[in-house]
Amino acid sequence: MKKTFVIVASAILILSGCSGTDKEAVNTNSPQVEEGQPATEVAKENADDSKGTVEVDEGLLTTTLTLPSSFFNEAEPATVIENAKKQGVKEVTSNEDGSYTYTMTNKVYKKMLGDIAATVEESMTSLKSGEAFASIKDVEYDKNFSEFTLVVDKEAFQSSMDSFAALAISISAMMYQTFSGVESEALKVTIHMKDQATNEVFDTIVYPDTLEQ
Repeated sequence: MKKTFVIVASAILILSGCSGTDKEAVNTNSPQVEEGQPATEVAKENADDSKGTVEVDEGLLTTTLTLPSSFFNEAEPATVIENAKKQGVKEVTSNEDGSYTYTMTNKVYKKMLGDIAATVEESMTSLKSGEAFASIKDVEYDKNFSEFTLVVDKEAFQSSMDSFAALAISISAMMYQTFSGVESEALKVTIHMKDQATNEVFDTIVYPDTLEQ
């Protein structure tokens, strides 16, 4: 079954993380934020710049992924191919439109998906450390990365730009969902904001719905 997905690819390490891949071969640019700029506005701008199509064709023995050029920072084909082969990809084809088609065993594909999940989980651990977003005290999420709860200091959260954490989470989560085989129309990430002091859920954002408003 071939499934085509349109996704935002701008804030997560793809096909790297635990595998030791050269990170320069992957698009890891974070959304560019100006002071006072709404998160939804930033998301829309980066979506326009960073859209790409991922094709997933999972057969009985092998899986084929076609990744758009936006996934790679203008890396040389030799570098992309070398990095893919290090991860166990059997064949890599450089296409005329700048995309690359990877053919791998289902075992390698599952490991790759697991590496992406591990990268998302590491991001959640970093997020709740408070180093980048001081108001965020904890992050709760389900195994499918479809629903998250940010446990925050409400007053500090609302008076800061920490809401951009929700945008970063949504991009990472939709990326995982895409690679796991979720149809583009079904991609959805729900993020709740809960006050640590009262356990009150005071805000909920649903991506990508909020980007279409």
